[in-house]
Amino acid sequence: AAEVAARSDNFDSPLTPTKFSLKNAETIGAAPVSPVKIGKQGFYVTIDETTLHRMVYNFEAQDYDSVPVGELNEDYGGDGLLELAVQRKPEPYVWATRADGHCVIVLFSPANKIEGIVRFVTRSGDAVESVCVLKGRVEDSVYLWVKRTINGSTVRLHEKGALRSEAIGSATCKLADAGVLNAGPVTTFTGLSHLEGERVLVWANGVLLNSIATWTFDANGLVTIDSTFTVSGGQISLGASYTNVFVGLPYTGRYKSAKLAYGVQGGTALMQPKTVHTFGLIGGNIHRDAIRVGPSFAKLDKYDSEV
Repeated sequence: AAEVAARSDNFDSPLTPTKFSLKNAETIGAAPVSPVKIGKQGFYVTIDETTLHRMVYNFEAQDYDSVPVGELNEDYGGDGLLELAVQRKPEPYVWATRADGHCVIVLFSPANKIEGIVRFVTRSGDAVESVCVLKGRVEDSVYLWVKRTINGSTVRLHEKGALRSEAIGSATCKLADAGVLNAGPVTTFTGLSHLEGERVLVWANGVLLNSIATWTFDANGLVTIDSTFTVSGGQISLGASYTNVFVGLPYTGRYKSAKLAYGVQGGTALMQPKTVHTFGLIGGNIHRDAIRVGPSFAKLDKYDSEV
């Protein structure tokens, strides 16, 4: 029910197992979830289990302050945060699993005064149950334990997140979930028993081989892609020989812009009718073949670009 600081019982005495005092730094309270640390700041789940706070030392008050994370985003915790992990490279992220199977990812860079929150969602109906991060030389490795429904059965897969360099449309492109890579050359891709009966995406040398047939949407607006490749007998036939082939489940990342509002002579544009004639996208490290745009998540067309 409180955040407690353990200190020496005397200003000029060291802190020992017998010489210490306990004082409340804050009275918000913490949930039974192991905290994590980035630099000199500690992150923990509050007692309501739906929000994150960080402990920061206040030199003026000579005490610790508990600062909420994402004050302007009140719903990021969903029905509850279950587990925390820290990824330090390429940027410092706090990963938090949610009770609904989603993940909250907090970008935190105190030196640059940056704090942002994004929600990680895997395929509709599947759920992330646990997350673990191992240190790496260039980029930390993020491992997820995911509960999936494969071929009508519930399975749990230990999946490793792709490196950033593997998700930008280069020769090795891993834009799919629960995927497997074969450097090739390969015509029949084997080793897919964990995806038996599933429709899968196939990337080869950074190009999507699938001809997308239809798109369907669930109640949450998440897209399901009907692919021309279906795993049978733990394998698929590619129809030709390819290298750097990556096969996995499709997923979607959704973005909805803010309402169109701008200064006009007639006053606020909030209630005025508007027509979007063109659409422009400025971005980096984005695979254009995977982009769909439209007026709603149920009406999306392929994004055509000459860049």
